[in-house]
Amino acid sequence: MALFMDKTKPKTIMNMTPQELIKSLSASLGEVTKAQINTALILVHAEIRELKQGQEREEQRLEGVERRLERVEQKLDKAVQDHEERIEIIEEHLELPHKN
Repeated sequence: MALFMDKTKPKTIMNMTPQELIKSLSASLGEVTKAQINTALILVHAEIRELKQGQEREEQRLEGVERRLERVEQKLDKAVQDHEERIEIIEEHLELPHKN
């Protein structure tokens, strides 16, 4: 019966030799492993990208906070300067000794 087998038919698990089965299983496992590795790499790269974006957003937020703090500091410096000038004017009018 083996003499009349059609060589163009694809082999199925049922008509493979043990060596062919092992070779086929090995190739399939290799493909699955490569697919799992590629999937893991994609997920890791996506996580890294997300972390970098989060870090960039946090840096931008901190820069905004720093700018606001600088403006507040400038306003406070201006207010202190204005008050010192007023104190000097009052001291001059009252003829008090100047402390600065």
